[in-house]
Amino acid sequence: MSQITAIFIIIAALNGLCSIIAAACAAHGFGFTLASRGNDFINSASQLQMVHSLVILIIAIIYHLILTQRINSNYKAKSILLLTYITFTIGIAGFSGGIYAIALESKIPGLVPTGGIFLILGWCFIIFFGIIKLFSKDQI
Repeated sequence: MSQITAIFIIIAALNGLCSIIAAACAAHGFGFTLASRGNDFINSASQLQMVHSLVILIIAIIYHLILTQRINSNYKAKSILLLTYITFTIGIAGFSGGIYAIALESKIPGLVPTGGIFLILGWCFIIFFGIIKLFSKDQI
């Protein structure tokens, strides 16, 4: 397994772990002072973080299959997967992290919308990857 694939997997697992810890903190309190509706914010953020951590894990698997040539692909498709990973990672940190901050009564202006834009870009890159694979001569 390549180092980059291992890093993808580690980041996906860390995000999954953080989302579970955040949900547990919201459910059980653990002494945190939350804003009004803070539990709702944390639950929403942890669900979004978990979903996108699974997407990063799937990206890692596809990237590994491309690197080991089990999936035929060109440099462009591999680069798009790398960009997708980067945008999702930044998006998770910004979007979910910003919502966690709001739930803890600490606002960082612009963090949530910026994170949201990166998540949207990540999904756009997945669409672009699919279009490239659809019209390429290589078959998955």
